[in-house]
Amino acid sequence: MFLPTTSGLRPALLLLMAMCGLAAFPLHAEEFAANALRGMQRVNVAVDGVNADFERYGLSAAELRRHVEERLSAAGLETADDSRAQSDASVGQLRVKLTAVESSYGYYSYAVALQARRKIPLSAEGGFVSQNVWQNGQSGISNPSDLRKIYGVVDELLTGFLSVHGSDNVAKAAH
Repeated sequence: MFLPTTSGLRPALLLLMAMCGLAAFPLHAEEFAANALRGMQRVNVAVDGVNADFERYGLSAAELRRHVEERLSAAGLETADDSRAQSDASVGQLRVKLTAVESSYGYYSYAVALQARRKIPLSAEGGFVSQNVWQNGQSGISNPSDLRKIYGVVDELLTGFLSVHGSDNVAKAAH
């Protein structure tokens, strides 16, 4: 395709082509979801990736789960044990995922992800699949003796989750 360089047509045509190209891409999943946490009142807490060796530094999976459950309860969300989460279609899951890698210098690089998952029914007869509907995360570097700061990182992520959960459910109460 030949575009004349002497006129102002070339920049305008390039801009038009770029705009048409952008319009052809679908929305991202985050932009497509709306009120994904609406009605999520019962939550099962799952904690993954906390190495048992971290207990000597004050970080344990059981304590982290208890900590998250207390924050959720204080915010008015009901927490459910693992068996109820499997049997009750209305129970969602809040997953705390820690990935920690020790460097050759003895520091840990870590990433903490908080994910809210909801059940999507497969049929009227039962069965479901779990779908991630909200997530956030943080990463950093820590001395082994400072791994307890993961509780604070999870608190920050929980504050974000509870804020979105609250705004999604205020909209429900207003209807």
